Amino acid sequence: MDLPVRRLIFGLWIFVGIWSCQIVEVNSSGCHYFSKDQLDWFDALYFCQHLKMCLADMSTRVSFEELENKQTERAEFWIGLNVYEKLDFSYVSNNKIKQYVPPQSELSLDKACAYIKPLASGSYAIGTSSCGRAKRFVCTPTIRCNGIETNSSTVSSHAHNIPCKMSAEVTNIIALQKP
Repeated sequence: MDLPVRRLIFGLWIFVGIWSCQIVEVNSSGCHYFSKDQLDWFDALYFCQHLKMCLADMSTRVSFEELENKQTERAEFWIGLNVYEKLDFSYVSNNKIKQYVPPQSELSLDKACAYIKPLASGSYAIGTSSCGRAKRFVCTPTIRCNGIETNSSTVSSHAHNIPCKMSAEVTNIIALQKP
């Protein structure tokens, strides 16, 4: 498939992805993009913004469980929680301080960026690491991301009928697109 066709499909995916995601609140969108590539936290944030999304906000138990239940691979994924140049951990989607932290989570002020990490029990917790380490990441539609409007909050009233799933072909095309 040549590059113009790939770009067209990528553009259509972004349109359908944004159109099909009902945003009830910033941390309960129903749609998640789990990356295959590994990027540092800042590049992951930029990539999500390029998709008109943001690194995932998991500020409530419900939003954490929603994301946890969609997780199909036992891997570490950057999320939007960080303490970079701040006094406490907050989410980049809305700048609100963390509210919920799952059991067995470990947040360290000297490791500024947060990720979800699989536990031996089969559940997940939140850990922190140097923001410069490469990890996979998860994006979600939000109204704002890092203080910038995403425009991913405008959806059709029929959006709840459309599943937020991507075919393997679309996933591969997205993996080829670098911001």
